[in-house]
Amino acid sequence: MLVAPYTKVMPGDVIGHNGQGGYGTYTTDNGNVCASMCGKAVLNESGEICVECKDHARLAVGTIIVGKVSRIGRIQITLDIICANNIVTHLPTKATLRREDVFPQGIDSTTLDLTEIYNPGELVQAIIINSDDNHRYGVSVATDTATSSNTTGFLRLNLENNINDEDMFSSSSSLFHSIEQNNNKDSSR
Repeated sequence: MLVAPYTKVMPGDVIGHNGQGGYGTYTTDNGNVCASMCGKAVLNESGEICVECKDHARLAVGTIIVGKVSRIGRIQITLDIICANNIVTHLPTKATLRREDVFPQGIDSTTLDLTEIYNPGELVQAIIINSDDNHRYGVSVATDTATSSNTTGFLRLNLENNINDEDMFSSSSSLFHSIEQNNNKDSSR
């Protein structure tokens, strides 16, 4: 490790070389390990160089997120992630919900038009199903990929009242609508 443990780092800071990069880092072509977020440089139990950040919700496959619909297309929507595992995110992070990930496997989604289901500003609770090294996340609201407690679906909220993101999250539990209601409505068509 190039920097002393618990040194504060910013994105792009070189914190190691020829080492194994862990959470909060990326490795350049020449082998340098760089910070990909603000925090403190640490070595984890496996000897990986990581960046630790208490205010940053760790996003990984299986994490339940709440996202605000920011962009809508016929075959996918973009969500601005507001919180993950009940921790408000402070860094701008986006996720993509594809139409294939709206219904459980076995239900044909090829004719589904997401512009008929989602509206800008709506909140969606979903589960992260994939991610890449560039911090791009794919999410699903299909109940077969969620936990058995059915924790994914729509969180409808009227955003014309100038509610901020933290208020939206705290109000979301009373506004949750299961995706199964929409599945039943769409499958009867």
